Amino acid sequence: VANNASDLKMALERPRCLGALLPDVNLAAEGALHLAALFRDRQVTKTYHALVVGEVPSQEFTGTIDSPIDDLPALTHVDVLDVTPHANWGALTTLRMRPHTGRTHQLRIHAAAELGCPMVGDDLYWPAAEAKRAAMGQTLPPLRTQGGLFLQSCAVAFENLDGRQLEVTIEEHAKFEALRVRGRSGAAYTGTVEE
Repeated sequence: VANNASDLKMALERPRCLGALLPDVNLAAEGALHLAALFRDRQVTKTYHALVVGEVPSQEFTGTIDSPIDDLPALTHVDVLDVTPHANWGALTTLRMRPHTGRTHQLRIHAAAELGCPMVGDDLYWPAAEAKRAAMGQTLPPLRTQGGLFLQSCAVAFENLDGRQLEVTIEEHAKFEALRVRGRSGAAYTGTVEE
């Protein structure tokens, strides 16, 4: 694997998703095989940030969601980073999510179906969150998809070929903070919360 962390950081920044990391980085064949084996053996720590609608069970929530997807084990560690008041959605919660398995749409499904808090812009799993909320006697505000999906890969960490631990991080995209600022402003304006 390339020893140059700036190459990996650039790959994370450009496509804004981990899935495009390998085609974007010029890796030697041995390094590519090593990295593929690390992903296969779940030895790459992946960290994502998600902005979800509503509040999770507790503002200091830290926990692991262990809920199968398509009859396969699916495990996600979740930390609440921030809860922002929002006039229309009640609250926006910023989550740090670390998948321990790699199921398709795992983070989106776990946020919606298990926490009842769909990711902002997630029209695919919004109904699952509505069903979860209904089961808890709550409702979910209407879906808005402008601005895209608020899910971003922010870090990867793994052991390099030479045995050194390599961690690559990038800053959360500016659209996350922009939506939190608008949420606080709108909540203050409508009297939902004091500024």
